[in-house]
Amino acid sequence: MQPAQRPLVIPRPPPGAFGRVPVPPGLLVGLIPIALQPVEPADAAAGRGRDATGRANLRARHFARSLRWLHALALGWRERSRPKSGLGAASGYLLAQWAPLSRHVGHGQTRLDNNLVENAIRPTALGKKNWLFIGHPDAGRRAAILYSIIVSCLRHGKDPAAYLRDVLSRLPSMTNQDDLEAITPRRWQPASAFSS
Repeated sequence: MQPAQRPLVIPRPPPGAFGRVPVPPGLLVGLIPIALQPVEPADAAAGRGRDATGRANLRARHFARSLRWLHALALGWRERSRPKSGLGAASGYLLAQWAPLSRHVGHGQTRLDNNLVENAIRPTALGKKNWLFIGHPDAGRRAAILYSIIVSCLRHGKDPAAYLRDVLSRLPSMTNQDDLEAITPRRWQPASAFSS
């Protein structure tokens, strides 16, 4: 929802300019809090979450009509403006992104923002200047592999240090026939879990 919203803000004419972009006030702004709200306030106060079906029902109730209206507006904007103009480019972008933008209505398990991805890549973005000069050319590949393993561990709620310590101690005794899937960060269980 947010990436499709951004271009619509840019083409507004300056104050006093002829014509106005017919963006209904609060159309997208009003939908975003509902869209991102995983739980109704009353449910949150009672400690109850909302399942995917409940989120899909909420989205269908609040979004379907507004999205149809926005789609009709975007089609009108595209017809009335030059393709290279700000409004033409914004409406073209919105219509090009329409399928993924509207897909969330029937799928309550999807998120409407990309905050999880942005949070996941933030350490890389912040550290890229520090890692610009990594030393030997082979070191970059090794660092990328190690970084991928650590991030995968964190994403799956595993302690990276414990994971690396355990897996590196198991690897020498493993053969090609052993199940390597069991030592991926997603499936890994500490060796102590097997002995109990």
